[in-house]
Amino acid sequence: QVFRPEHLGVAAQRLAYAEADEAVGAWGEVVFRGDGRVLRADTLRYEHRRQHLVASGGVSLQAPEFEGVAAGSELEYDLGAEQAQLRGNPQWRRPRALSEPLLVRAGELRFDLKTKRVAGDGFELQAASLRLQADRGTYERASQRLGLVGQVELRQERAGATCVFHFAG
Repeated sequence: QVFRPEHLGVAAQRLAYAEADEAVGAWGEVVFRGDGRVLRADTLRYEHRRQHLVASGGVSLQAPEFEGVAAGSELEYDLGAEQAQLRGNPQWRRPRALSEPLLVRAGELRFDLKTKRVAGDGFELQAASLRLQADRGTYERASQRLGLVGQVELRQERAGATCVFHFAG
């Protein structure tokens, strides 16, 4: 079944529409599309009036603002503000084909799609032989800038040797 309000689309094995709430529930192989973004999940609830959705179970998000795929077990997404919070072992992976492979993890990843920024607490970034961990971190995709706060550990492997640096801030 398919539901298409304005520029958005929801496809799933089962859909239910609550007219009074202007809300759609979707179950089973859910695909939500809008503004060039593709969200996949097991279940989804979309509230059209609030421009808000919650997705759960095998969540993945592909957005042109962030090359690659963000994945976790639950996503809360404010379409109006273009902000999303990804929970449940969240990670964002940029594959090698696009440039240097990159993996970002945190306890919760917060995406600001307008500013192309991803942030989180318990932040971890891996790129090639480099691994960074910090209490909090922010990665700005457009400028490829990284901001780290609190205890920071930098680990790099080269020629069979591992260098570890600790910073406190």
